Amino acid sequence: MATIDYLTVVLRQTGNFESEYLDLISRGTASWSRGRRVVRVKSLYRNDLDTLKLVRKLVQAGVAKVTRIDVENTYLSDLSDIAAKAVSKARTGGRFKGNGGQTYYVGSRRSAMFVRVYDKAAELRRKGVEVPVPLWRAEVEVKRKAANEVFLAVELDDLAGSLDRIYSLLIRKMKLELPDDKSVHVEDFFVSGEAKPAYRHLGSTAVKEVVLSLRRQDGVAEAFLEEILKEVRSIW
Repeated sequence: MATIDYLTVVLRQTGNFESEYLDLISRGTASWSRGRRVVRVKSLYRNDLDTLKLVRKLVQAGVAKVTRIDVENTYLSDLSDIAAKAVSKARTGGRFKGNGGQTYYVGSRRSAMFVRVYDKAAELRRKGVEVPVPLWRAEVEVKRKAANEVFLAVELDDLAGSLDRIYSLLIRKMKLELPDDKSVHVEDFFVSGEAKPAYRHLGSTAVKEVVLSLRRQDGVAEAFLEEILKEVRSIW
């Protein structure tokens, strides 16, 4: 299931939308660039609909534009061979070791579209969260005019399905063949059938600590944290 991980929104000052501006600024990190307010919103886990509706309202009013959007998916599968194959065929691409594991990239950071594929399990282990199975993430970073077009193509009344379709199109455009049937939310993984046997011996208290750790690292929304902890209690 694809999600929006990151948005950069450039705002044009106007008094008609002051309350909306302040609302959006409170949801992200604000700065100034070339005389305009720039708001960066990270970790829109489960695709925070209120934030997306707020940005959509400002963009459609012509007082804001999205200049970067990152759409990601996480997989219960080792993507290293797939990523290496894509890198070998790409005009621009490469591999480096970071966050305790391998990261592959296709495209240039300066281009309108860029993909990174990395070992999410290795990153979490480095942060003290043990993951007993392969867990990889693929992120598509879209910038400039294309970012605004992708954002406007998202159907807010069918958010999950719409983002899955957009993500698949972007991934295919970058010539990556990823296993859709292996995709999963990182946080969902810890209450999934895949994780249950590996974590059964820990008990619910230890699993709660894993989920809380993930929330600190990935910015899981408070409401979803309660939802996932409720599910943990029902499983254990």
